[in-house]
This record gives sequence, C-alpha cells and structure tokens, in this order.
Amino acid sequence: MPSSCVGCAVPAVAIDGAQYPQMRISMSEIIGIHHAQVTAPKGSGDEVRRFYGTVLGLTEIPVPETMTKYGLIWFQCGPSQLHVGQEDGIERAKTGAHLAYHVIDMKAWRARLSQQGLELVEQPKIAGYDRFHIHDPFGNKIEIIGPE
Repeated sequence: MPSSCVGCAVPAVAIDGAQYPQMRISMSEIIGIHHAQVTAPKGSGDEVRRFYGTVLGLTEIPVPETMTKYGLIWFQCGPSQLHVGQEDGIERAKTGAHLAYHVIDMKAWRARLSQQGLELVEQPKIAGYDRFHIHDPFGNKIEIIGPE
C-alpha cells in the first residue's frame, strides 16, 4: 500500500445486492470509474433513449447546462454514469472496445435481451463469471457479465 495512505479505509458497500469488500486506498489512487462514454450517430437521440433507457433500463439524468451544447445524453448506471455522445464517421462495430455491465441474474438478462431481438454472442466464462456480448443499435459492443 502506498505510504501516503494514513488509515484511509473505504467501508464495505452493497450495490444492487452485491457486497463489495472494504478497500484501503491512498489519496493518490484511482478509486473507481465515474463515467464512460460511447457514441451514436448525430440525430439518434430517440433511439439512444429507447435502447439505453427502455431496453437496458438505465435512468436518464440531466446533462449539466455547461455540457448541453455537445448533444450528450447521460444515464445513471449503478454508482457510475454512462454518457452517450453523438458524432458521425465512427465505425463502432469494427472495434473490440466495450463496456461490461455487471448484473446479478444472467438468466433474466438473456431472456430480456433475446425478447428485444438482440443477438447474444456467448463468451468464455472467466473466474466464476458468465458473460455474453450484444451490440447496441449503433454498433457499440456491450458485455453483460454476472455470477456463473
């Protein structure tokens, strides 16, 4: 542990039913992910809201006044946020870059996303986790990961 930590313990927390252990951190460590951003084509705001809000069930949150000129749409995702920017000229489906959403009930998520007509691409299990990929309507890869 870095020497700049003087008893700086973050207590154990429960998020969406999952218990996260107590962590010891220093003031100079990265302590988590505040937000991640993906992109969608310009003018796709309605489809962004349908997919991320309705299909994935994320809650849209207000974009600060200082950021509204960028055409962003923000969602709350557990303790973090997802920001969706709108830009053209991106070949989203040609990259392996992705966000991984941690869920509790993999069976329910497989059923939910299959019912929406999404192709579930099964992935090898890792260290007690089950997982699969989908793509959003814009080509962004999404991983759904949860307990095996």
